[in-house]
Amino acid sequence: MGEVAQNLAWDAAATTISLDGISIEAMYRLNVGGQYISPTNDSEGLMRSWYDDTPYLFGASLGVANKADVPVSYKGLPEYTAPLDVYSTFRFMGPNANINKNFNLTLTFQVDPNFMYLVRLHWCDTEMTIFVPEHTAEHEPATL
Repeated sequence: MGEVAQNLAWDAAATTISLDGISIEAMYRLNVGGQYISPTNDSEGLMRSWYDDTPYLFGASLGVANKADVPVSYKGLPEYTAPLDVYSTFRFMGPNANINKNFNLTLTFQVDPNFMYLVRLHWCDTEMTIFVPEHTAEHEPATL
């Protein structure tokens, strides 16, 4: 993870979203692979709750929760984006590459189909595909 984390970049221009004429509300904020982070432990005093991802995992493939053993550095990413624990905890497929080829880590969320949703992901991964049912998702999305 250390090697990958050193190559991550924050591109504010690529992440800008116009809020003109719309309202936005956080529906789910998860600490994948980590525990609940209370509002008093959120970054920069923003008082957000970050929930354990376990209730949202779907299927038999739960992955393995873990915590980074290398220091995490924001390097240009504003510290208020997420608490340090969000970037230092993670869930991975497991150590066996042959088994991982047929492995999916799936999280499910209840949403109202009559609304539009912004899906914002904070994570570090070297190989991924993101699927959002009935919608187009990037095969190789840009990551922070």
